[in-house]
Amino acid sequence: KTLLGAMFFLMSMTYLTNHGDKDIRRYTYEVISQTISIFCAVLIFQSTNDFVDEAIRFADAENFKVCISLVHMVIWYAALQFHVYRVSLFGLESILEHKHKRPVMHGALENAVTCASLWRSMGLNDKGGKEADDHVEDLQAQMTCWK
Repeated sequence: KTLLGAMFFLMSMTYLTNHGDKDIRRYTYEVISQTISIFCAVLIFQSTNDFVDEAIRFADAENFKVCISLVHMVIWYAALQFHVYRVSLFGLESILEHKHKRPVMHGALENAVTCASLWRSMGLNDKGGKEADDHVEDLQAQMTCWK
């Protein structure tokens, strides 16, 4: 049964990655990429967690296991927050580059100016202006993701 399931899976992946429709190929590659990313993330986390556990046992620091585990969690949480910040910043920069047809400046102050200019260019303000949810379709239409 497992062999037949694996063969069916490989044949369907071959069929979908060579499909005539560009959208089906794109979504197939996105699903494959996300699946591989999940497996890699689990592998990295498990190996790091095992390393921390072995280091605790090797250093004979069982009394400090809770503190060390807390520091380990804070490091992972900080890495997550940094990654989310960078991904959202690059998404904003790509929207601005597409909308204004010019490269975006890099740096903390320049990024704040860039965010403010995007906010103003969409006609949004903090005193009775348009809602950001009204422009979701406009922003999605301006993003270039697949050609």
